[in-house]
Amino acid sequence: MVSIALAARMSLCHAHDIEQIEADIRLLSPDPSAALDLQQVASAYGLLGIEHILSGIDHLMFVVALAVLIGFKRQLVIGITGFTAAHSLTLALAALGLMRLPSAPIEAWIALSIVVVCAEALRPRDSMTRRFPFVVPFVIGLIHGLGFAGALSEVGLPVGYRAAALLSFNLGVEAGQLFVIGCVWLIVRLGAQFAWADRARAMVLSVFGSVAAYWTIERVWVLLTL
Repeated sequence: MVSIALAARMSLCHAHDIEQIEADIRLLSPDPSAALDLQQVASAYGLLGIEHILSGIDHLMFVVALAVLIGFKRQLVIGITGFTAAHSLTLALAALGLMRLPSAPIEAWIALSIVVVCAEALRPRDSMTRRFPFVVPFVIGLIHGLGFAGALSEVGLPVGYRAAALLSFNLGVEAGQLFVIGCVWLIVRLGAQFAWADRARAMVLSVFGSVAAYWTIERVWVLLTL
């Protein structure tokens, strides 16, 4: 009965918000008596991954800033590959219970990573990330992966389908990430013909960096008062 009810709701998945998706996933939960289907698990966790990256403003800001910093060339593929490899690693370790870190310092480091990338992108000359497009995103990706794991910790992984659920969630995150990069590429491509394009780019990066700096201070303050 669980599988029939979930299948009916997942047919309307395009209208689901993240709360509804999480509710569906809880029906898949670690209940060994539930009759689960691999396709249902993959769909539910894939959607959760997409929702998580698209609703996570800090992760989105980092991806956008990284794309603008490196530029839409071969180095961006290297950078995104490094970021993906790293967050996939720590996401898996955290989701499987092999790595446990409190969320407060992770959120503070994520905010700081946005500040760093925005500051580099605003510099016209060479920077660390431009020189090492794999290493820097990889190191930062290790932190973001622990942030992604927070979404999975709330709903858990279904018994017997942990690997499939984890892979589907990660693929969902990547699909959302590539969608964002594609949108940024299109905006940059269309905006390049206007004289104010560079000023708009600097303004967006400055806003991102300022907001992230505020988050960093706020989250560090929370840590100090714990």
